[in-house]
Amino acid sequence: PEVTTVPPDEDQKLTALLLGAVATLPTTNLAAPTLCSDAVTIGYDDGNELLLDIALSDGGTFVICPDTTLDVAGGVAVGTSNILVTCGGDVGECIMTSSSDDGSIFIGSAFETITNVTIEGFLFTGYASNETAFVIADTGMASDYTEFGEVSFVDCIFAENQVNDTLIAVAGGLTFDRCTFADNAVNAYLAINGYGELNVHASDFFNNSALLLLGHVASGVTIEDSCFQENSALALVLADADDEDPSAILPEVASFNNYAADNEAFCLGVIVDDDCILFDALQCRGNSTGGLACYDESNLALGISTGSSETGLYIVCAGSIFEDTLIVSSSNVVIKCEEPQGCTFMPGTESALIVYSNTDAGTIASNVTISGMEFTGYTGPDGAVLLAAESVHFEDCDFIGVDGGAGSLLSLFTDLKMTRCHFMDNVVTGGIIQIAGGDLNIDYGDFADNIAADGAILFATNGTSVSVSNSCFASNTAQGLNYIDAESGAVLVESVNN
Repeated sequence: PEVTTVPPDEDQKLTALLLGAVATLPTTNLAAPTLCSDAVTIGYDDGNELLLDIALSDGGTFVICPDTTLDVAGGVAVGTSNILVTCGGDVGECIMTSSSDDGSIFIGSAFETITNVTIEGFLFTGYASNETAFVIADTGMASDYTEFGEVSFVDCIFAENQVNDTLIAVAGGLTFDRCTFADNAVNAYLAINGYGELNVHASDFFNNSALLLLGHVASGVTIEDSCFQENSALALVLADADDEDPSAILPEVASFNNYAADNEAFCLGVIVDDDCILFDALQCRGNSTGGLACYDESNLALGISTGSSETGLYIVCAGSIFEDTLIVSSSNVVIKCEEPQGCTFMPGTESALIVYSNTDAGTIASNVTISGMEFTGYTGPDGAVLLAAESVHFEDCDFIGVDGGAGSLLSLFTDLKMTRCHFMDNVVTGGIIQIAGGDLNIDYGDFADNIAADGAILFATNGTSVSVSNSCFASNTAQGLNYIDAESGAVLVESVNN
């Protein structure tokens, strides 16, 4: 049978919005992001331009300027797959709100299944409605409810919203990764989904009032490393079968390392077929006072080498200063500062970070992410960061004041991705980024006041494929080509909007 998780009137509103948006879209070029008021970030500060560019695109990353508030009064619709809408500043510096009680965010399409939609770093707040959810996603194509996509929220905060029904309703997969729900009052669910998995990772639920905090229908549920404190609800999570499908079976539930304390609920865990699967962690992700457990210079290297985090996520305490070299030779590791650029590597003459595959030990360094770090003060002969791995991703990192060596970052046969990273006031002999082999992808990078005495800002050799987009190069000095120098078989694949 055809089943939808949103009321018929809202489903009709979604279809009308989407059809109307498509009918009125201009056929001109994309509006394109511009330099934000912080004079660093390239992004959007106008919601209409953002929605236009998403609608005219085939997917991609859309950065919102820091300190931007998007008012979705009257409702907005997103009907494009494979998009990431991310805040260009710290978590919560970009705000979604509504000045009316019908300001829902609709995600879906009347013409196709919508999949791989991610919203990152936003604060959703100040929404008050008697009848309409803040976020409604119907990811299945309206004419064929057999395939559904998924929606993900990463590093988002949902705070101080009041809804007479449900805050977030999704037909399709739903993921919350490192999200916070605090001080919300709803009469039904904080979030409910069906026809796709529900995944909750490292998220916090504090002082919310609801009938049920989370609800799920007809597929699998995974909840891990999450904390539920001082909430009022009949139960924290409900997982149930589809009542309208006689052949439906109960969803599989996986619960790992979840903590519940001081809640008013008769089930402090997940209800499945009238059984209660209790959350049994003794503390909130290793910190009995609540909030994220974090590593510092005294225990991060040991934690990574011993695999102390089952998820591979290592949160670094804000204010940590690393004066010794950190070596990573593991796969599927995320090293993230609690506060962007709030953790500093300043090792002097030794390289700050080495990521490599240790063939002698049989270890492979792949899918390693470094997030929110500042690398500064390096004065050695090699590079502040050395890579010889399969794949490494730097996001929201600063490389500042490197003085000496062949480069700020040296990479050998490594697929290297740089997102929203800044290189400023570095003085090297080779390249600010010097890479031999592998792929180099830079998106939303900034290079300012750097000196590459005998090389280039980006110096690529040995068959490297290079892609640079949405990046700024200002007041740099280099020998020969000022910005990108590709030698010895290196191929400049793509340069877009630089």
